[in-house]
Amino acid sequence: MAIAGNNEFRFESKMPLVMDRVAVTTTVTAMRPRLASVALLQYKPAEFYFVMRFSEALTTGSGTVKVKAGSQVLFEQAVSFSGNVFVSGRQAVDLADVQGQQAIFVEVDVLVAGDTGASGTIDACLAVEQPLAISGC
Repeated sequence: MAIAGNNEFRFESKMPLVMDRVAVTTTVTAMRPRLASVALLQYKPAEFYFVMRFSEALTTGSGTVKVKAGSQVLFEQAVSFSGNVFVSGRQAVDLADVQGQQAIFVEVDVLVAGDTGASGTIDACLAVEQPLAISGC
């Protein structure tokens, strides 16, 4: 018999982003999930996905979206703000070295400022699959 579960660890909803200057924004400490006992699984396929929404279609700007556990980078994607009202991404993430007590967080680095007065938000989720096979029942 095979059983599969899926945990979704959601980060700060509609996390506000500074878009009109070079800045780094990270998930508020209280909203950083931990794997807890899920970290004990030897096989835990995971996927991170996000959507960034901007106040307007920007004419300039770029940055990176990262997922970190402490100083370890689990996911990193370069994003261009130019010509977009939203940007999204989805990618497999390796959680093998993440400890159960480690807080996981999203970090958005604006490397090239967007339009003056522009703002944005990000919604992000880490989905962790939990396959389990039971035999001999």
